Amino acid sequence: MSRAHQHCVACADPVRLAVWLAGQRERADAHAQQARELRGAAAEVRERLIAASVAAVLGDPQQDTADRCRERDDLDRERIMLCGRATVHAEQALFIRDRADRVEAAHPREVTS
Repeated sequence: MSRAHQHCVACADPVRLAVWLAGQRERADAHAQQARELRGAAAEVRERLIAASVAAVLGDPQQDTADRCRERDDLDRERIMLCGRATVHAEQALFIRDRADRVEAAHPREVTS
């Protein structure tokens, strides 16, 4: 162990480093999966939003316009919320992966194997 790394927990305990790296990659994968699911849900809401918009334009003239607009607004808010949550999970996955990659790069390959 080099003098620069004598206080490094990862250098002192390679098994602990490997376990930590695996755990971090697992956390990142979970966040990425959650982001994909939320983006899928947002796409479904977008389809409903498009259908509601078409119905608002071509729908029954007797139906209250405010109700039709309210439905579209509610769907649009839901879509924006889902997209925002997906972005948070995607950013978290990238942050976790970046940190794990930096820690892994700072240590000899035989330590992380």
